[in-house]
Amino acid sequence: MDGIVDASAILNVPEVARTWPERARGIWEKFDGSGFREGIPLERIVDDMDEAGVATMIFTATTEAVGRFHRHCPLSLGRRAIERYPGRFAMRLAVDPREGSGEVRMFLSAVGDGGVVGLALFPYAVNLAPNVNVYYPFYERCQELDLPVWTQVGHTGAGWPSEPGRPIHLDEVALYFPELRIVGGHIGWPWTEEMLALSWKYPNVYLDVSAHSPRHWPAELLRFLAGAGREKVLFATNYPMLDYRRTFRDLAKLGLTDATRQALLGASARRVYAGAFPG
Repeated sequence: MDGIVDASAILNVPEVARTWPERARGIWEKFDGSGFREGIPLERIVDDMDEAGVATMIFTATTEAVGRFHRHCPLSLGRRAIERYPGRFAMRLAVDPREGSGEVRMFLSAVGDGGVVGLALFPYAVNLAPNVNVYYPFYERCQELDLPVWTQVGHTGAGWPSEPGRPIHLDEVALYFPELRIVGGHIGWPWTEEMLALSWKYPNVYLDVSAHSPRHWPAELLRFLAGAGREKVLFATNYPMLDYRRTFRDLAKLGLTDATRQALLGASARRVYAGAFPG
């Protein structure tokens, strides 16, 4: 198989680490050694990837509007990482849907400049579920451009409301935009079965397992991955929240078949984020 794809990670270099809002501390403190405030130099991130056999990391950059209330990873910083290590990184761009047409233009401009392979959304941070109308102009553009949309699903674990992350809010989005690839990040726990049901129902809906260690994956997720959902689940860590060494050690204990491992660790991500893997 081709190299492993971490389909959702945080480029938490020192410049980004300094921008985290204090309300995020609660979730970071649940993970050991994750470098909440200190950050991790880019060179060490690549070393960690090499040691684990991770070929490509997909991270999230942010617009200036998002950076006012969330962590801020500017496009310029993301592009520097991509240019310095060709083929090792790809980025989505997180937007603030409340900003309207100006933010839509910002997103389209970033896509046109290159390096952006998808859209990212933080519904909890704006307290708006992803089926609210302010998101729809972004969905329309992504469907037209054949770009996937990643959105957080599940509880937040920190100082933001969890209700906007209920996976069922994606039901009508997938219905109205049948050609839009939608990825629910973080498995949707404690509403994981909702996320699995949507992934089963819609050909264009997927989930990733970011921020959830394999040792904590629910039984229903494992059954889905081993059966009807083999090609609908993307490996992801939310690195550095999850340590690569421990994550792959725990993954090995699940006894997945070779076909399931191949789909999980890269093949499915390469289909969903096709723009990150030209040729």
